[in-house]
Amino acid sequence: MLAKRRRVDARRLSRALVEPNRLQEAGDLDGAREPLLDLLDVEVVPFYRELQVQLDALDEP
Repeated sequence: MLAKRRRVDARRLSRALVEPNRLQEAGDLDGAREPLLDLLDVEVVPFYRELQVQLDALDEP
């Protein structure tokens, strides 16, 4: 059961990191923030909380 949860969480994290990059390249910064914010809302694991770094990078020119 633990292995399945880790696998599912890893996939969710991977999708949450790929989609924002695609949207950012397309110029949709608000859309790029959404998957990261959605993931941060449900994740409590400190490792995943570093997604805030990804969000902050979207605000940099």
